[in-house]
Amino acid sequence: MSLRNIEIALAFLRANPHGELRCDGALQKIKFVFAGDGSLAAPTARGTLEAVDTVLFVPDYRDEAMEVQCALSPLQAAGADAAVRDRWRIYFGEPTEPIWAKLVPQAARHQGLIIDGEALMQPSALAADKPALCNDVNRLHVDDLRRVVARATRVHIEQPIMVGIDSGGVDVRARFGIIRLAFSRPIATAAEARAALERLFAPEGALMEDEPA
Repeated sequence: MSLRNIEIALAFLRANPHGELRCDGALQKIKFVFAGDGSLAAPTARGTLEAVDTVLFVPDYRDEAMEVQCALSPLQAAGADAAVRDRWRIYFGEPTEPIWAKLVPQAARHQGLIIDGEALMQPSALAADKPALCNDVNRLHVDDLRRVVARATRVHIEQPIMVGIDSGGVDVRARFGIIRLAFSRPIATAAEARAALERLFAPEGALMEDEPA
């Protein structure tokens, strides 16, 4: 499996933070965030953690969906898990499902290729810096964020809020959902993140990877 194929699969997963989770044959819609260790986290229905066979279909249950076979465990209410729960609320608001679950990829199928789950588990180098980076953008660059979102989506968002950042791009919350803005190249440090944001917000900024032509 090439590094490029893994990057494409991860980019797809990050750009579509929602799907349908099949637990022993029963389907439920979920929204998820990435934890710092690269696993996924989501509120789920009662009984989910007792399921033997769990597969996440992204963005939904259909033939061409990305399929991620997952091992599930409880997402605790304290420590690092509590921070992940808070991050989920920042992305999506208050949950309607009662059981918080951690989803660890075991294997995935994407674009006809089988990807080892461990390859999708890429810890975030920006986990510690994410709150400060988001706060800075939301405090100092709201107009820039609004302009870049409009350029990428052709939709004017009155109050965009940056809620996440990782090696591949940033996540912006809008009234209708999460918008993904991809960086032109991967980043690994807070300094690189700030430089990438400066490029993103520059009036003459380079086109993003997912910007319409």
